[in-house]
Amino acid sequence: MTLQCWLPRLKTQWDPFADMQDLQREMNRLFPASAGRPGHPTTLPEAAWTPRTDIYETKDAVVAVLELPGVDQQEVEISLVGDTLSVRGKRQRAHDVEEENYHRVERSFGPFSRALVIPSVVDASRIKAVYRDGLLEIRLPKREEAKPRAIPIEEA
Repeated sequence: MTLQCWLPRLKTQWDPFADMQDLQREMNRLFPASAGRPGHPTTLPEAAWTPRTDIYETKDAVVAVLELPGVDQQEVEISLVGDTLSVRGKRQRAHDVEEENYHRVERSFGPFSRALVIPSVVDASRIKAVYRDGLLEIRLPKREEAKPRAIPIEEA
């Protein structure tokens, strides 16, 4: 038997939501949802889930990429208020299998919501979002005055 212990992730910036996800993952490992009757999996009703997200910056834009496999594009709402980018939506469960025929349910379904704080250097009027192959890419162009520019040095 191996002893596992919970260790926090090493990060350069504190993210309370990532810490909560780590704690949730550890609690799920200790108390599995299938603790019901043997041979009868316990399924939870539609519960909230959080899509994994990457955020990076280029010289021209801040880009957020969210994993949304199985989510209908029509079920996704994106908004920007101040420096907070919000993405909300819902992933529907496939209804072609009767619930009592499931042996295991590991995919999350139901509503999701993600609020991401972004630098306030973006031009909200030029935001573009593209959904392809289960990935939602939101490109937030920087305002011209926020882009780096070379400053010439004059001779003395």
